Amino acid sequence: MTARQHGIAIIGGGSAGWWLAYALVRRGIRCTVIDTHPFAAYASTRNQGWLHSGAFYAIFGDNQTAYFCQRGYHLMRFFEPSAIHSNVPCFYLFEHEGELEHTLLRCNELGIRAKPIPMQELKDRELILHQTSLAYAAEVWDCPIDTSRLLERVAHEAHVGGAHYRIVPSLDTIIPTWDAGTWRVRLDHGPALRCNAIVLACGTYIPEMLARLIPGQVPDFERTKIPVLVMKGPVANSMLITPYASDGPNLVPFFGEECSGATICLRATDQEIADPSDTALPPDHLQRHLASLSEYYGGLKSILSRGNHITAHFYTCQKLRLRQADLSERRSHILLTHPPVPGAPESIFTFYPGKFTTAPIAAKLCAEQLQNFLADPTRPRAGKLPPPAIARQKYYDPSKYDLIVDQEGLSFRPS
Repeated sequence: MTARQHGIAIIGGGSAGWWLAYALVRRGIRCTVIDTHPFAAYASTRNQGWLHSGAFYAIFGDNQTAYFCQRGYHLMRFFEPSAIHSNVPCFYLFEHEGELEHTLLRCNELGIRAKPIPMQELKDRELILHQTSLAYAAEVWDCPIDTSRLLERVAHEAHVGGAHYRIVPSLDTIIPTWDAGTWRVRLDHGPALRCNAIVLACGTYIPEMLARLIPGQVPDFERTKIPVLVMKGPVANSMLITPYASDGPNLVPFFGEECSGATICLRATDQEIADPSDTALPPDHLQRHLASLSEYYGGLKSILSRGNHITAHFYTCQKLRLRQADLSERRSHILLTHPPVPGAPESIFTFYPGKFTTAPIAAKLCAEQLQNFLADPTRPRAGKLPPPAIARQKYYDPSKYDLIVDQEGLSFRPS
């Protein structure tokens, strides 16, 4: 079948791919997003719905990510207000007063809103904080976000603007070939795509795709996975974040028609992985979460003792970074270019936004670079297919445990 000219082929339909497609069609650049169905099914977009104000990364000196979060925060709140739970407050919790003071200082330096809150005021508000070892708190303007709803809107706007999409059973079925100065992308069915550049926006699968395009020249990436606990039931009404505590929990409420609850990640529990399909849970994840919850959120025992039913399950979230990057910029975006063969134009783009909140800002930078590469963008045509389907969060997967309290304290019991 005859190959069709589509300008840019974007491999990956998560937040990176669709924000980039949206940025490209706004510049009149034709593009096609390629991914499995539903889009974003394997993306970190399905992780905690946490819209960052920039405070979390300001604390640890990652100024670039903090700045991108600030810009992405305001853009997303304006872009799709219905996906933002702006009425849910966020509190950073500390064991030591110096941690609170440092947080307020760093936020003030970067123009990020933050103010101290009496811990007793939070304990009166949140039963889960009774018997906590945390003594100090600051309110920041982070908030929960329905990531699937937001990404549906982004994909819809990109599609209306002219972005195409192709569904494949697996990313392994994509076979890009450098041919006479352009790319020919063969898929498992339908006509091939002929395009000027390829963008790898497929998250932790980027190293494998890049190895197929430029064998032996792949940068030194590090991939990690982290266990995420999903608790369904009356857990908390606020975001409760412990940025300094070792193994401390970061709790983000979620709200849905099927159920409501909260997701919890523990700090410093990332494990390096070699294979992007490695989603196995670490053997100690149950005990580490129970120990953390008991220490920092001791009020869970009171919540359960009052007859509330809380169920739970776990999944893993994956992250990607350049190993040689400054450790203070662990969540900064990645934007690299590579030639398919020596002397050819650098028509392979590697794009990873770092954070969901920063994706639209990083996508704009990537789109600007692609526009400069193309020099003469082509006007897209409106797609004839319906808007693509976006995967929902893992929040709504079946629960496997009941959270109970007995003589030994909190425990997970198989449902």
